[in-house]
Amino acid sequence: MFLDHSSTDTLRQLIDHSHKVAIVSHVNPDGDAIGSALGLRAAIAMQGKYVSVLLPTTYPDYYNFLPAATSILVGQANMESCKAAISAADLVIMVDLNQLRRTGVLAEAIAQSHAPKALIDHHPNPDIADLAVMFSDTQVSSASELAYWIVCQMYGTEYVDQTMAACFYTGICTDTGSFSYSCNHKSVYDAAGNLAETGIDINAIHDSIFNTFSESRVRFLGYCLTNCLHVLSEIHTAYIAVSYADQQRFGLEEGDMESIVNYTLSMRNIHVGVMIKETSKGDVRMSFRSKHDFAVNEFAAKYFGGGGHRKASGATSPYDFATTEAKLMEHLYNELKPTAL
Repeated sequence: MFLDHSSTDTLRQLIDHSHKVAIVSHVNPDGDAIGSALGLRAAIAMQGKYVSVLLPTTYPDYYNFLPAATSILVGQANMESCKAAISAADLVIMVDLNQLRRTGVLAEAIAQSHAPKALIDHHPNPDIADLAVMFSDTQVSSASELAYWIVCQMYGTEYVDQTMAACFYTGICTDTGSFSYSCNHKSVYDAAGNLAETGIDINAIHDSIFNTFSESRVRFLGYCLTNCLHVLSEIHTAYIAVSYADQQRFGLEEGDMESIVNYTLSMRNIHVGVMIKETSKGDVRMSFRSKHDFAVNEFAAKYFGGGGHRKASGATSPYDFATTEAKLMEHLYNELKPTAL
């Protein structure tokens, strides 16, 4: 893992001269957003700084096993406290996002802050103005891996304790699908090995993330695969489309739909998978996955204004639920010719 020493020196100086630090991640936070933010929180707090972790929307409760997870401030539930934390901060660090709008309801407060700002991210085409320092590397597995190496370069590998390790490992594990994608570089295994050597209980971490689903979530998964799965074999694609009414039937909790899209790629000869889900507000969110060369981030950006990684990306559709499904079918058939896969 190569890091520019001048950038890590700059970030360390910013931390050294700060008293209060705000770490912010993106809407609908996943394991990488939470892991990188909480890992950095622990690293910076050890320098005697007061650190707040802020998320624009709530996160799945199965991440509450992480150290200090319950201290996270969520904008949609406690906006005034989030604004106060950003206003008081003399350093704002954004993680796992490449555009300010990805911070949702926190974006305006961040834009108005006069504190120096730093970015740690692994998505392509970062577009955030007025950064004091930026770490952007699409080759790393996750923001958590990148944050881990930054901490190591600033303070040394031995500085990373079990608290930081549990957070960074969680982010790496979840953003690689338990090391099944976005993990073709040696650095991710070096990072995972180093984190394991701190003595964290990796079996317990995996169990907390992947084996704590509710009964309703398991039954919902069965319903999705039986009633909502569509296979377009001629273009090697499958998608799951779930209305809000379907979700209400099962009393789902926050995060219960996370990772269901991955089941689309578990079938032989399916190369592209999509999940469409309608929210309680009528918004339509989309998750895209690919296991070959098709760039789902480019597809998501071109047709639905989304983005992300080449093999894992997302978007909020500008259309209603039914229109989104129709548009998705149209665009998939236009783009995915059998010879292209």
